[in-house]
Amino acid sequence: MKLYCLDDDGNSFLLYFNEVKILFDCGWNANDLLNFLPIISKKKINENNENGEEVGSDEEEVYKMVDEGGEGEELIKKIGKEIFVNSKILYKIPNWDFIINELSSIDIILISNYNRMFNLPFLFQQRNFQNFKGVIYATEPTIQIASIIIKEHINQVNNHMNNINDSREWIFSPFTSHVVEKESGNRWKKLYTLHHFQSVLSMIKPLSYNEVTKTYGSLSIQAVSSGYCLGSSHFVITSPESNEKIVFLSDGSGVVRYPLPMKSTKLHNADILIASHLSNHQLTNSITISNNNSDVNSSSSPEVRLHEALAHIGLTITNGGNVIIPIYPSGLIYELFEHIYNYLSSQKINNIPLFFISSVANHSLAYSDIIAEWLCPKKQEKVNKPEPPFYHEKMMSENQLYFFDNITDLIHDPNFREPCVIFSGHPSLRMGDIVHLINIYSSNPNNTLLCLEPDYLDYNKLLLPYQPIQMKVVYCPIDWRLKNTEFNTLLKEIKPKQIIIPKKYSKQIQSNNNNNSNGSISNLNYEKIQLNDGNISIFKALNILSFKVSNDFVIAKLSPSLSKQLTLKKIENIQFSNVNAFLSIRDHDFKLNEIDSNKQHHQQFQLLKQNYLCGTITSSNIIESLINRGIDVSDVTETNDQCIIHIKNLNCKIYLNESKTIVDVDNDEVRLLIKNIILENCKQLV
Repeated sequence: MKLYCLDDDGNSFLLYFNEVKILFDCGWNANDLLNFLPIISKKKINENNENGEEVGSDEEEVYKMVDEGGEGEELIKKIGKEIFVNSKILYKIPNWDFIINELSSIDIILISNYNRMFNLPFLFQQRNFQNFKGVIYATEPTIQIASIIIKEHINQVNNHMNNINDSREWIFSPFTSHVVEKESGNRWKKLYTLHHFQSVLSMIKPLSYNEVTKTYGSLSIQAVSSGYCLGSSHFVITSPESNEKIVFLSDGSGVVRYPLPMKSTKLHNADILIASHLSNHQLTNSITISNNNSDVNSSSSPEVRLHEALAHIGLTITNGGNVIIPIYPSGLIYELFEHIYNYLSSQKINNIPLFFISSVANHSLAYSDIIAEWLCPKKQEKVNKPEPPFYHEKMMSENQLYFFDNITDLIHDPNFREPCVIFSGHPSLRMGDIVHLINIYSSNPNNTLLCLEPDYLDYNKLLLPYQPIQMKVVYCPIDWRLKNTEFNTLLKEIKPKQIIIPKKYSKQIQSNNNNNSNGSISNLNYEKIQLNDGNISIFKALNILSFKVSNDFVIAKLSPSLSKQLTLKKIENIQFSNVNAFLSIRDHDFKLNEIDSNKQHHQQFQLLKQNYLCGTITSSNIIESLINRGIDVSDVTETNDQCIIHIKNLNCKIYLNESKTIVDVDNDEVRLLIKNIILENCKQLV
């Protein structure tokens, strides 16, 4: 069994197990977007910012980029100490060349959640993959919500990039060597089209939780709820031949929220557990920047951060300011509506509108109301009453929530009023209507930009293209994924024999449990990863990890006609029969079929008759046979696992154990003599 690791972040793996090749996830590193300057739209908005200046026209850019120092080339901008690419956004795909010989024969692709599908269309653009004949599995919510999120992403990129420089020269500049790794220039690609994405999406087969899917006769696959988002899954792979169990632990959460909670009982006693993603923010502080002063909150608890975010919303609204929240159109936004509604009500802050700007807002909110079986029990109870499981319908009926396709529709709508809370994408702050919103509201210190999505780790780089900025900025990522404390609790419960984790977590491993650890991080309050009764392996990009499979045999089926010809014999408690047959292998299903005697070259398929040995060899029987042949036994040494018979006058030693018999002698005649004596003590199957 082999595991190919395609990057340091755990976004994609190839597992070779029982002759089946399984690709886990096709995720991407969203932080790559931060290397680019925001996409500038030149569409007309006809709106004034809070200084009374007109924002947006056909003649001028909505947002002017800062270029400090004037170093580099036209396609590269230096802002502070950071280098940004001033060109159309390109996407760095995984190093598929690492598995170029395996691509054409991948059997199964498993997508664990909608955040781990972004690179799948890029995979289908690879020359060695275009004749893919395998199967792609994901849960129905994963398929539908990925369609929603990626469709909006494609629209955000393509709708605003017509006038953007599309040169690739920046890839080869020495100023961008920190962005473009050595020999990775050809891995930066333009985003695929909506048509290509939808054609790939149509190939995915939906998978239900706890449904056992048998693949190619040699493996069984189960999707288990991971508790992270709607339809998110861990995967359990089992082999009926070897009884081995592989668990792929993707993004998971132990906190009961709106998705179906994690079902850990299915994860117990795995031979190997691959942990691809834990919380990104267990070592990250939340930061509030106001009037160029920073306030640091060291709590990494998502519950505490959610309360902190609500407090900032309440304070901003009370001061007459507006709150801008860059967010994805599915996921965190479902629960934010509910929390904000309840918080504002508890604070008696009334008549504050929430505006959701997204071309897929209607689709996203409508879909979340019709998937009861994928929701937590509390939400399912509401559906059964029947009531809407989420708050957005209630808020819309009370004229508190509105959604719009774009910022132009919002500004010209008669319901638009301030102060307000506005949700818009993209959370990277590099594309979409969020770019215009920041420009409109950034000059007023009473306003707040609230960054909650956990994908973007470098808050300084996230905001740098917009500096100087007067509005308050709160970087408060809410990451519901397992923290080390929760992961350790899970490991104690499910007891895997071995875990495999990305290199980025290597400094968080209890050093006395892992020789490969780089040590601990001092002065940081977090719990290290521990596995008391097993091994921890660390992977990094382009690693191949090999593991021994406990069973070297596979199960083959006899054809009905061949089984009728069998004549069973019995020795001790074993029944057996010789078989002369064709072995056929199709889709990893092994079958023994009768040889057709009418075929022209029938004779070439006749097996050579062989002697097969069985039975138990005991040292007393061998010694008795040697004495009967007139051979003196000089010495017999017995240990727990073997017996050594020493024949001094023949300079020969015989080693007997449960699995094999070894004759140690230089003389060939003596070796043949001892061999025949041993064979006399075995039963032969002819």
